[in-house]
Amino acid sequence: MHDISFADILTIFRRRRAYFLAIALPIAVLVILFALTWSRYEATALVEIKQSYVPQSVTNMDGNNSANSAIGLADRRINLIQQRVTSSESLSEIITKLDLYPGANKTAPLAKLSKQMRDNIHLNFVSSSVSNPAAAQKESVEQLSAIAFEISFTYSDPELTKQALDEIVHRFIEEDTSIRQLQAAETNDFLNQEIESLEDAIKEKEQRIADFRSKYGESGPSAILFNQQATMSNTQNLQNTESQFATNEALLGTLRGQIATTDPYLPTIKDGDTIVSPTTRLRTLQAQLASLTGRYGPEHPDVVNAREEIEALKSQGITTSTKKIIRDADNPSYMQLAAQISALESQQRALRAQRANLEQQKRKYEAMLEKNPSIEQQMSELTLDLDNSKERYRELKSKKLAAEMKEKLENGINSERLHVIDAPTLPEGTTPPRLILALMGFALAIASGIAAVIIAETLGQSIRSMEHLTRLVGAAPLVHVPCIENSLIQPSDTASLLSTKAKGKNVASIDTAHPERRRIPRFRANSKEADTFRILRTQILQMMAQGGMKTLGITSPNYGDGKTTVALNLAFSIALDLKQTVLLVDLDLRKPDVMSYLGLSTPYGLSDYFQNNVPISDCLTRLSLERLSILPAGSNLEQSSEVLGSPKIAALAQELKTRYADRLIIYDLPPMLEQDDPLVFAPQMDGILLVVNEGFTSVQDLKTTMHRLGNANIIGTVLNDSQRHRNPNLIERIFGRKKRPDNLGHYAYSLSNA
Repeated sequence: MHDISFADILTIFRRRRAYFLAIALPIAVLVILFALTWSRYEATALVEIKQSYVPQSVTNMDGNNSANSAIGLADRRINLIQQRVTSSESLSEIITKLDLYPGANKTAPLAKLSKQMRDNIHLNFVSSSVSNPAAAQKESVEQLSAIAFEISFTYSDPELTKQALDEIVHRFIEEDTSIRQLQAAETNDFLNQEIESLEDAIKEKEQRIADFRSKYGESGPSAILFNQQATMSNTQNLQNTESQFATNEALLGTLRGQIATTDPYLPTIKDGDTIVSPTTRLRTLQAQLASLTGRYGPEHPDVVNAREEIEALKSQGITTSTKKIIRDADNPSYMQLAAQISALESQQRALRAQRANLEQQKRKYEAMLEKNPSIEQQMSELTLDLDNSKERYRELKSKKLAAEMKEKLENGINSERLHVIDAPTLPEGTTPPRLILALMGFALAIASGIAAVIIAETLGQSIRSMEHLTRLVGAAPLVHVPCIENSLIQPSDTASLLSTKAKGKNVASIDTAHPERRRIPRFRANSKEADTFRILRTQILQMMAQGGMKTLGITSPNYGDGKTTVALNLAFSIALDLKQTVLLVDLDLRKPDVMSYLGLSTPYGLSDYFQNNVPISDCLTRLSLERLSILPAGSNLEQSSEVLGSPKIAALAQELKTRYADRLIIYDLPPMLEQDDPLVFAPQMDGILLVVNEGFTSVQDLKTTMHRLGNANIIGTVLNDSQRHRNPNLIERIFGRKKRPDNLGHYAYSLSNA
């Protein structure tokens, strides 16, 4: 997309000023009415959260001194107070008391009015910032920041606004005092209940510890050392007993071996023979039986006799066992051994009982030691629970003391409280001020108008600039005719039309002193408009000379694009060239405008030549400018295309073209999209000049016109109503000059709008 300059923007606004005014003016009027009727007043009060004169460390129940208390106050307590003060019940009381919203309180419910009032109450916290946080950590809460909040209320009546805010602030202070006193009293009561409950819990835990110690005294933590020492001592005693038991067993075995080889009875000599004891005899027979059985076998008579004798002795209770001590023994050696064995056996029985007792004690101590960790853990838990309860009890007692002091402070005048710094005052003006509303509204109106212009320009699809036209047709326009803001010719300024015949021609003089009244800028000395048509004249003459052309048709896509004005001014400009004469032919037979643009009238025209065979010389009109002649269209012809396509007109065109060698013929043709006349007459023209109106000729109309012209020789385009060379003031550039009616009943448009 090509760049748009500031001049292009101003051109767009001038072209679309109707859209801008249609949107901006109503909005501006509405804004003015709204600002004049605006009645919204705001009253403001500044309330300080004043710290207590007593240092916070004295009554701080948390045991620390930080800014969290002040911050928590602002975040929690004030918000709680706000919720209570702005509740429907509280606001309903204020509405009823001050008779607020008199028009609505009779029909609307109080809950709805309370919500409306709540929406008009605003609260903002104000606190000082700390530039050095590291240093701030060393300061107290009172030194860190002075916290306050600003509360405001808006209403339609200034006096009631102030009264309502006074009531709201008063309720804030009352509610704050009530909350703090109630909080202090409830805190004190709560701590009393907690302390009583904790005292009962401590007593219960102490009793549980006493019962636990009574139940697990031998296994408790206090008996663990005794149990360990007793276990070690028991183990040592058990080892000694085992050692002594083993020693006695060995000695007992030795004695039993000795007693087994000792005859309990002494031998008896009778009649010179030695009589052995039955036990000795039994032992001897057993030895012989073993020897004889091995030698002769079990059935040998000697073996049988020895076995029978042994059985007989055994039947008498005689035995060779060493385990049984023979009580009636008379052998002193045997008796001594028997006494020793009996003493050792008695000692072994005592050691065996002692060992069993030691083993039982060992198992008991080991079981106690095994249970000791679990019991110790339970005991530790009970002890820790008791210690925690006691610590909690001490904390509660400390808090109880602080709460009692806090309650005394809250009931006195030294507590932290709300203090009004700036009381509400009577509002001096509306909020926001009416002037600000008006300015904002005008800004909105202008922005809306600009938006309308942008939308209209975007959707308009018209030729916007010379560059735009160049891109569409592939070549730059020959000239861009500036917007000429002049009125139509006035009858009072019209030169006298000479009715006398001069060589068969109607001669009319034109007043060169006021040519601008006839929208002929060629006569304006040193004007940009005249320079524009001089440039156009030079280019046209050069192209026609190079191409051997003598006839030029001037047309446009639609009426109002400025083709007639361009044709007139081009004809006047060429007529001033001393080497050329020019004939301007008005071929717009349905809507002829050439003579009316000049403010002249003539009795005959082209229509009279065609219909009434009036000689063409009588139809021509010559102005006082000698090298310019005009062939008017005459009266309107509805079948104009048929007339222009007739052989008679074709012959006339050929005659006009060839009659004078130095004469150029300019045809003011109808618009291409309005009639088919230009297409019918196209074969009679050497070239065509297309006039396009900036800001009004649409892109589609231009494309359609170019398509209809087809292979016609379009020598160039003219961009009419261009803003490129105008230099009026900014307001005039945007909105244009005012229209004023002339005496002919027409509105005075610019040259390019003709």
